[in-house]
Amino acid sequence: MIKTINPISKKCRICNQKKLLVEFDLNNDTRDKHNNICNQCLTGRDLCTCCIENGITNTAEPMVDLLIDLVKDGMTLPEKLLDKVTHLVLLSGAKIYCETCNERLQ
Repeated sequence: MIKTINPISKKCRICNQKKLLVEFDLNNDTRDKHNNICNQCLTGRDLCTCCIENGITNTAEPMVDLLIDLVKDGMTLPEKLLDKVTHLVLLSGAKIYCETCNERLQ
C-alpha cells in the first residue's frame, strides 16, 4: 500500500483561496495556530485597497446583522463594543443628538 502525503491547507479570509499552512504566519490565539489571512494578502502585494475594503465589508456585514438580531431578542452588548459602534457611526458622518436637551454630540 502506497501512502500519500496530503499537505495541510487553509482558506484565506481575504482572497478566499486555499493555500498551504506555510503561507500563513503563526498565531497562538487561533485554534490551528495560524493567522486567518495569508502572508500575501497581509502584505497587500496583489490586492488593492478597494479589494481589502470589500473583503472586510463582506465579512463584517453578516456579523452586524447577527448583532442586530441578538439585540432585538433582548441581548445587551458590552460597553466596549457599544463605544466602538458609536465611534464607527460618528466616523461615517452620522449626527448624534442628546435625548434630553437635543444638543448635538460630538
